[in-house]
Amino acid sequence: MEKRVWLGVTLGLFLFLNSQNAYAQDDRVSYSKLGEEGYIINAPSQENISRKNVRKRLLKNQEEFKAKTAAERKGLSKDEQKLVSEMEKYLKVAELKKSPRLLGPLDDAVVGLTFDFAFNSQNDLFRLASKIFGGGQTGESASLKWYNQLSNVTEKNIQVIDQTINQPINLYAHYIDNQSDYTVIVHHGYRSKYEDGLDAAKMYSDMGYNVLMTETRSHGKSEGKYITFGYYEREDLNKWIELEISEKATQKIILYGVSMGAATVMLAQENTASQVKAVIEDCGYTSAEQQFRDTLRLVTQYLQYIPIYNNYDWYADETQLLNKLNNQYLKPKLKMDLYSFSPLESVKKTGIPKLFIHGEADGFIPKESLDILYAAALGYKEKYTVANADHAQSLSVDPLGYQRKVEAFLNKTKQLTSKPEFVAPDINLLENPNFETSMTGFTGWKTTINQEALADTILSKNAYGEFVMKREKNLDTVTAVPFDTGIRFYNRYLNQVGYVGQEVDMVQGENYQLSFKTKNATAWTWYDWSSAPSVLYGIGTSVNEVALPSNNNEEIEKKLEFRAMRTAKEEVKLGAKMRIHNFLGRDNVHTAIKEVRLINSDNTPPKRIAIEDMTFTQDKVRIIGTAEPNLLVVLMTDNEQNIIETRADENGSFIMEIEAKGGMQLHLVNYDVKGNRSVSIVLKFL
Repeated sequence: MEKRVWLGVTLGLFLFLNSQNAYAQDDRVSYSKLGEEGYIINAPSQENISRKNVRKRLLKNQEEFKAKTAAERKGLSKDEQKLVSEMEKYLKVAELKKSPRLLGPLDDAVVGLTFDFAFNSQNDLFRLASKIFGGGQTGESASLKWYNQLSNVTEKNIQVIDQTINQPINLYAHYIDNQSDYTVIVHHGYRSKYEDGLDAAKMYSDMGYNVLMTETRSHGKSEGKYITFGYYEREDLNKWIELEISEKATQKIILYGVSMGAATVMLAQENTASQVKAVIEDCGYTSAEQQFRDTLRLVTQYLQYIPIYNNYDWYADETQLLNKLNNQYLKPKLKMDLYSFSPLESVKKTGIPKLFIHGEADGFIPKESLDILYAAALGYKEKYTVANADHAQSLSVDPLGYQRKVEAFLNKTKQLTSKPEFVAPDINLLENPNFETSMTGFTGWKTTINQEALADTILSKNAYGEFVMKREKNLDTVTAVPFDTGIRFYNRYLNQVGYVGQEVDMVQGENYQLSFKTKNATAWTWYDWSSAPSVLYGIGTSVNEVALPSNNNEEIEKKLEFRAMRTAKEEVKLGAKMRIHNFLGRDNVHTAIKEVRLINSDNTPPKRIAIEDMTFTQDKVRIIGTAEPNLLVVLMTDNEQNIIETRADENGSFIMEIEAKGGMQLHLVNYDVKGNRSVSIVLKFL
């Protein structure tokens, strides 16, 4: 039976060189474009990365599920026969023989088996499967002999929280210190061990890099019960990065992984440190869902040998089984959702240079994965495939070509690294959201008792310390007072309305969000159960009303989206009124409002600037480009010091002149109104 060698090799992450890139000469030899990241100025032309449309879906395994005979079962290896027998015991087939197919119980049994088989490292099935599928080096390989004679190796340790059991666990790694200012973190794969990455470690060490070989949680010496296919391992990887940076503050990091290790380093990019300069992934998968489908197939393929279970097409039930696995085990036990993380989505979110590598004969993760990841990846990227290489075998099949490609890629990334896009933090645009007071009112807030414009009304306090907003017949009918880091309105009688508000500068076309929490804060008694307030809120001329319940136990959160149709000051109002009055009881209500925020809700960075042309006049370079219309264009240093600022016109066009000096590297970025920043275009002067 065909072995799923994927389980037996290290999984990892690599960035790849494409051996079939097209070469093109720019009309103007004074500058060259290097990928999408930027430009090398006064340098020979560089190759342009060719693109092609790739399939957006991987080909599905077309193998059919067929019941196997007892003779075919005996034809399995001894370890496989033992595995099938243990699976048969686990499924308790004998207990189900008296029943016709009960889809639920059978499915549940298979899903439970899959969970223990794939995720639980302390399960006997896991250990037995590791004997069959577990790969790695055996004997005294050349790399192992090389490693054993090194004198610059130390063991490192970190402690992390295992979220699946809510307890600390110890993780281990092995560090080759070559006194380099670059460290390559080598991340091994599923059911593997750090020694399986020694060929890669030797390659990077021979290049002069420091090498940190991690032992993934639940593998080798590292503690842990469950494997999570990159979900928690990515956080562990970032902890290793933090450790290296804490010990060597200026250290630059390169991430390298194979198969599941490749997925882990791609996933880690979403929240990784700025010191990470490149990612190299080798035969990584695109999504956790697809990976779990393949893992499920490792179980269901052996059901062909188990009576009763081999009467049904488990391959056809994969989606249903996968959902059960997610809902019955992954979510409650591991606190993870297989649909919530994806290497494909991760590579879209950072401009870190990436090299994607894949064996053209990969029988477990199809080569199309490389094309999909490459097409989606943000930032400078290259890809490289190795002929006749099966899963995770590219380095062993063509070690010389592999090393040349990796080394060439890393040399380029040292020359050119874009600054990633930046999403500005949400800033509360309201002054004094906690409603601190002066002698005459709430600092920064205006008031009104009707639909008219807000005014700076001087307010006085009553005997309760409340600001009186309205009085009728010697009675306070509307008051307000600071309450629970917010404000509380008092409204007496029906439709007695009070507002506080501010005038806020807003920009045409921008999206804003007003949010707050509110509740009926009336001291409730049995006879006034039907008295209730409404909370009022709005931006501009419109006001929304929400009826609050007649008890004070339910706090609700409200949000209002607003798109500015002009560049001007807009009124932001919050208020309350009495909505229902029980004439047999209370004639007043209290309404509490807190956690008031008004933010610019635009969390999408501008698109990367496009340079249309460069012209040269003596020692100056004139840049003609296109950005998003009316936004700020900034030329900055590597340390993010602004050198030149200009603004794109209504069509997005801009012109900028800079003085060209050899050895200078600058970044051209686009800022929007909120402060979100685009991925940079690098200008490298040689």
